Amino acid sequence: KRKRRDSDTGSGNRRAAKAAAKVSKRAASQESTMPRSVGRTRAELNQLDRSNELERLKRKTGIFAKFGMSTVATKGGKVSHLVMNDEWNVLASTRSEIQELYLGTGIGRERCGNLLAAVGERGIPLFHAPKVAENTTKIHYVGHWAPIQADTKYFRKPKTVMGEQRQMLVRLRYVNYDRTIDRIMTSGAL
Repeated sequence: KRKRRDSDTGSGNRRAAKAAAKVSKRAASQESTMPRSVGRTRAELNQLDRSNELERLKRKTGIFAKFGMSTVATKGGKVSHLVMNDEWNVLASTRSEIQELYLGTGIGRERCGNLLAAVGERGIPLFHAPKVAENTTKIHYVGHWAPIQADTKYFRKPKTVMGEQRQMLVRLRYVNYDRTIDRIMTSGAL
């Protein structure tokens, strides 16, 4: 039998430590990166609606409202999805960040904020529109995000954020990334 020397054990420990560090670094990297689909314009996504594919879209993704200019897309008293642009909100750049959504003033915005705050743990699709940063009209799916109930705030006196009066803050956390929505964004078809 070969006797183990301290140096043999030491190199084995070093290899194990290096391997563990690599796994840890990879996991941290995956946690910090933001998944992002191919970009599509609102018009391209709304073509799915006009092509009588809306029922399939609803069934496959849960998205049931058109992609308009509104940040909070609602229909029938429910939130379908969010489209946030960097002109009005700071867009989260990692999954581990909290996404803050500031809503403007008015009854309609307050109603949207309250509907959004009621979204469950499964979250809803969030699309980023890097309008200013990338000079584009394309939007990108960045995952399902859920409101953090305790962090939804209504301001009695509007607060100025990014040069605009805001009445409500909804904070969102990352939940998951839906590969079906990603495939639809990539192919442009159901």
